[in-house]
Amino acid sequence: CKEITEENMEEIHLMGRSLRHGLRSFWRLEALKKESGGARTRVLEENIEEMVHI
Repeated sequence: CKEITEENMEEIHLMGRSLRHGLRSFWRLEALKKESGGARTRVLEENIEEMVHI
């Protein structure tokens, strides 16, 4: 685990912001897929796991 300092606080903040943005786009995509009948919850969960570990 990286030591949180004043310097990398902003870096972490920016990373979190882009991650949230990516998740929003991801959920929008999943919602569209769900509407067209392609809901696969298990795959969705695995994708989130992968995204969080990047």
